[in-house]
Amino acid sequence: MSKSVVVNTRTPLEFDEMLSRKHLLPESLSNSFGEDDFPVFSIDEVAHSESLLREILDTEMVVMSCDAFDKEKGVKLNGLLAKVINQTKCPILLIPENVKDPEGIQKLVLNSDIRFTELRFLRTLGRISDCLKSSLTLAHVSESGIPDLNVTYGQSLFKDSFEGKVGISNFNLEVLKRLDVQKYPDLIHDYLMGDIYALVNKNPRLNETDFLNGSAVRFARKGKKPVLVINSAC
Repeated sequence: MSKSVVVNTRTPLEFDEMLSRKHLLPESLSNSFGEDDFPVFSIDEVAHSESLLREILDTEMVVMSCDAFDKEKGVKLNGLLAKVINQTKCPILLIPENVKDPEGIQKLVLNSDIRFTELRFLRTLGRISDCLKSSLTLAHVSESGIPDLNVTYGQSLFKDSFEGKVGISNFNLEVLKRLDVQKYPDLIHDYLMGDIYALVNKNPRLNETDFLNGSAVRFARKGKKPVLVINSAC
C-alpha cells in the first residue's frame, strides 16, 4: 500500500500541531513520511484550488481533521469534507478534534451487516490492516431493521464468504445485537477495543449539513477514536 497521505488542517497553528501528532499513524507509516511525501493543506487552500483537490483525490489514503464528535448526531461534515468523501475512491481517515492520542493501532473494526458486506471492502481494509500491522474485526450489526443474526449462522456465513479471502490471517467476526449497540455503546466499545472504527458510506450525495453516524461513529465517539470511511462506489 502506498504511503501517500494527505492531512487536512484549518490554520497554520493546527498545521504545526498535526505535524507534531504524526504518531496518530503507526511508526511503520509515520517514520517513513518526509516533508515531500506527507503533504499538508489547509481547508482554505483546497477549497479554492481544484488542482489541490485533484491531488488529494489522487492518493491511497486521505487523512482529514474534523470537528469534535457531536454527542447526538455523530461527525459533522463541512463543505470540503463532504466533497472529498463524495468524490474520492480511496479510504478517508477522519480525526475529530477530541480524539485521544493513541498508544498504538492494534485493531481495525468494520461495523457492518455481514449479509450486505462486500468482499472488496474487506480486502481494502485487509490491505490497510496489513500496512498498519493490526488485526481486523468485522463487527456485525443489524442496522437495517431486519432481525438480528443468529451467531451460528453468522459464523458459517463468515467462513464461507470471507475467511481466508481478505489477505490477512488475524481476521475475525463479532456478532452484535442491535439493542445492545443502542443501549450500551460504551460497553460494546470496551469489548471490541477498536483503535480505528470503519464504516462504508452508501450516500453519494453528502452535503455540508449532513452528519456521519451509525454504530461505527457511536463506538468511535465513546472511545475517542478515529473513523475510517470507505465509499461504496470505490
